[in-house]
Amino acid sequence: MNEQDAADLSLNRVQLLEHFKTGLSNILVGTELLNQPDMPALQALAIFLTSLRVHETGRGVWVLNGIAIRLAQSIGLHRDGTSLNLTPFESELRLRVWWHLCMLDARSPEDHGFELTDSLLNHGPRLPLNVNDDQLYLTMEELPTESEGWTEMSFSLEGIKVHIH
Repeated sequence: MNEQDAADLSLNRVQLLEHFKTGLSNILVGTELLNQPDMPALQALAIFLTSLRVHETGRGVWVLNGIAIRLAQSIGLHRDGTSLNLTPFESELRLRVWWHLCMLDARSPEDHGFELTDSLLNHGPRLPLNVNDDQLYLTMEELPTESEGWTEMSFSLEGIKVHIH
């Protein structure tokens, strides 16, 4: 959001960010996320944590990311969806969310001088495919062929590969 958008809303950028952070926090708590996690709530939490990391300097993001990973594990995101008889789309979406959370967790120690906990990175499911987002759709019957060139997923995949030993 630029300053003009913020001015149109009669709040400054910092106030708006705080407002949206509080609103999303309330939504996530109100969804019974801790007791009944689901994919839409985990996706929202992953987006929230990604943006929060940019604006927060404390250890709270690291702690919240740990909670997000446990929630993801509680619904089996750390397992290959094909072995769970999920559709190719669901399987790939789950991989993308799982590895995004793992990457956030791998980056947090860098921010605070902690030692990296690499067990998630080295014992997880396969990496997401190097394909563009538009190659994934709800009714697909098989996964698309992985690209050897640059895709919308390439940057994320390279970040994951840097942290895998």
